[in-house]
Amino acid sequence: MKPNTTVYKAITSLTDFATVTVDDAPLREEDGFEWRTPEGQLELAHAILFDYYGAEAKEISAVHAFSEGVIAHLPYAWTITGKGIEIFMQTRIS
Repeated sequence: MKPNTTVYKAITSLTDFATVTVDDAPLREEDGFEWRTPEGQLELAHAILFDYYGAEAKEISAVHAFSEGVIAHLPYAWTITGKGIEIFMQTRIS
């Protein structure tokens, strides 16, 4: 697991996709993320949780809960901290 000071940010561009960074480095090298669709929300939720928790993020119910409870409500530009992820997971997944 990464430190709770880890910072995830969306950097929007003129395309439909946004680059998501983790501590100012790209979360992934391929095309950016599009979280306005349910499929895109799940993809982004999985990418963030897998990056933050590592192999522990494979629990599908946790990915769905994070997707529906956090990712689905994100604006075009956002920041999520590791501490925020932990708080959400502790309060929603118990």
